[in-house]
Amino acid sequence: MALFRWKLRASPYSYGEQNIIIDTASHFALATKHFDAFINFLNKEKIKYLDANDQPHAYSIRADGVTQLYFQDPDGY
Repeated sequence: MALFRWKLRASPYSYGEQNIIIDTASHFALATKHFDAFINFLNKEKIKYLDANDQPHAYSIRADGVTQLYFQDPDGY
């Protein structure tokens, strides 16, 4: 597992009287040989995912052939 941290975009989040900025571009990467089964699992569990252009229920294929998608944890990260 690889951990990456990027500073690309952020969204506001309120906690009590504090406004917290969540860096939505912070992420860690997972890899699987069973990408189609993983997408089926996300759909079955109604987990929203996006491609690199923020298109819902889509995935991206990079120029180097890597297939990728993005999803958030329940806390909004």
